[in-house]
Amino acid sequence: MAVNYELSMVRGDTFSFDVNFSEFEDKTIDGLFFTVKRKEFDKKFIIQKSLEDGITTEAEYSYRVRVAPDDTRTVIPGSYVYDLQVCIGDDVYTILKGNFSIQPDVTRGGEV
Repeated sequence: MAVNYELSMVRGDTFSFDVNFSEFEDKTIDGLFFTVKRKEFDKKFIIQKSLEDGITTEAEYSYRVRVAPDDTRTVIPGSYVYDLQVCIGDDVYTILKGNFSIQPDVTRGGEV
């Protein structure tokens, strides 16, 4: 069910994207998590957003995931992995996954 999709952002910038889960119209979404890690099996995440922190409801079954500038200001530019999971009761669905690239910031350069 997961769609592989590559995402890219500039370190220290605001990054956001919208997702729609119309396939879950008849379900109650209990949780939504966007997680970025160095490698998929790492225990520690680089970025994690949830419905309580960084993911907002835009309309019924439509959400915006927002990564704030402070979330990546000190992250080393490079290639990471991410996924976006929906929790409905005891069920977990990975909707999106793929590579997450964090590009260097030219304007602020080496600021950390």
